[in-house]
Amino acid sequence: RDPSNLRAKELLLQIQEREIQELLADGRASQRLGANQDVPEDAPDAVVESLDRDLRLGLDRSEVRAVPDLFPDSAAEAAYIRRTLEATAKIAPRDVMDLGVAHMEMGLYGAAKAIFEELVKFDEYKISGMYLLGMALIHAGECVEATIRLEPLVRDLTLPEPQKADFLYMMGLAFERLGEGIKARDFFRRVFLLNPRYRDVMEKLR
Repeated sequence: RDPSNLRAKELLLQIQEREIQELLADGRASQRLGANQDVPEDAPDAVVESLDRDLRLGLDRSEVRAVPDLFPDSAAEAAYIRRTLEATAKIAPRDVMDLGVAHMEMGLYGAAKAIFEELVKFDEYKISGMYLLGMALIHAGECVEATIRLEPLVRDLTLPEPQKADFLYMMGLAFERLGEGIKARDFFRRVFLLNPRYRDVMEKLR
């Protein structure tokens, strides 16, 4: 009820993270990588450590640097993304997804976008991959591109209602950030018709 309440925003972010995890796990609890098992050499942690050694980015948890200082220029970021994509070609799709989510959580949206572009090439991860790609594009400020990529899913008549609501909501967010309130409200209204209790859609429509 109070849009400026910081604690409420924190809790909503936690809910969103849980929803993402449930979406990616298709409603099933997934075992955390490394829990009661040997971590394979091509696991995401190993890939990140390898990239860290190769590019000297200081990603070790004891030497974490602020994201703005991570790349000295766009060329260094492009080189990092290129090497990351080379690494994703050697790991399983699920690990590609985990690696993309890790980059998004670090605020490295450029790398996350590139990784999710690879993820959507796998049929079994096309829907969840597009959801994550849309989120990465919106967070990166590429809202026009987000609407272009998400539109086919919004128009997909075969998509289950819960997933349709996810994509409609993201389209609303993208148009909202573009300053196109009328279009944003239209998408939020469509979400409301599918699920009146969906996230903060009631607040969006007020």
